Amino acid sequence: MRRIVVVGASLAGLRAVETLREEGFDGELTLVGAERHLPYDRPPLTKEILRGEWGEDRLALRQEGYDALRLDLRLGTIAVALRPGPQAVDLSDGTSLLYDGLVIATGSVARRLPGVPEIDGVFVLRTLDDALALRGRLERGPRIVVIGAGFIGAEVASSCRSLGLQVTVVEPQPVPLMRALGREMGEVCA
Repeated sequence: MRRIVVVGASLAGLRAVETLREEGFDGELTLVGAERHLPYDRPPLTKEILRGEWGEDRLALRQEGYDALRLDLRLGTIAVALRPGPQAVDLSDGTSLLYDGLVIATGSVARRLPGVPEIDGVFVLRTLDDALALRGRLERGPRIVVIGAGFIGAEVASSCRSLGLQVTVVEPQPVPLMRALGREMGEVCA
């Protein structure tokens, strides 16, 4: 294999390219990411970033830089099509990347309420840009409604409360985090 493309420039994608280099792969290595940011740690988005305690400079997953990885970084570019016949990935900038090996490490996406258009003041929280936009809005002191009391929703609600904001959580389960932790631990978290 001479060309490997990794689609997804978050933790899994970064670890894939690091491991390939550590294991001796010396061919062409391309890392494609939809976001314009270098790979960063996501858990602080709902806590330290949202509360304004950290700047985005503290989120870097790789402190030693990217030169040693000898990567073709394609940040701010979305993989829009996979063509297995010619072994190519088409990108949103109109280019195509040929590959001998492909890693798909795109992760999940934030779910929006069905049928709801883009509305000012309604946010999803998945990316650094999402967290920064929401933090900017929180500085105005609004009342907050968090839809979903899983880990992310619960952390957002907790961070907003720590900022002194009025928060309402909407969750179909009887207690927060019930699917992940069960009723008893969900009650403790509530």
